[in-house]
Amino acid sequence: MARKTKTIEEYTEEIKSRIGRKFPTVGFRVIRTSENEATIGVFPGGEDALAVIEAAGALPTDILVETGIKVWIVPMSPNIAVTGRVFKDGTAVGDGTSVKAMVGTTECAWTTTVTDAGDRGRYVMQITPEACRCVGATVTFEVAGLTAVETLVVTAATGLSPQVLDLHVVTPRLVPAPSETGR
Repeated sequence: MARKTKTIEEYTEEIKSRIGRKFPTVGFRVIRTSENEATIGVFPGGEDALAVIEAAGALPTDILVETGIKVWIVPMSPNIAVTGRVFKDGTAVGDGTSVKAMVGTTECAWTTTVTDAGDRGRYVMQITPEACRCVGATVTFEVAGLTAVETLVVTAATGLSPQVLDLHVVTPRLVPAPSETGR
């Protein structure tokens, strides 16, 4: 007797149910990427993210092989609040300086600096796109088009509290081209 083929929706619900039974505080976000592919973002809550992913990896995959359905399980951090001050060449930047958070070529958040309680160069941003909150992603920062020295590596706990990160950029120095000698 042939076994009934499950849909991708049924399979993702089964995965969520199996993980949820073992880790009741875990949250999920299913992202359909095509007819037969989905990513399940797992928000560990108070659980150990590594244990959640290991448990998910132990799930049977025979249905995936038989049907061509592909499901990725990705640990996710909740939305990430980042705040701090921005310095260019060692001096706090003025109001209105642009600050961008990026993961690769994906723009994750954008804001401008303000003066707050006498502190120039203060920024606050909320990183919300899923691609920017995957555990292991490295968030880079651009200040007025210059790449900051600091980065933020996303962990399962990154979004559980605001991240305080002062950013530092340096103006590139132009090096004169060598002149030809002997002419």
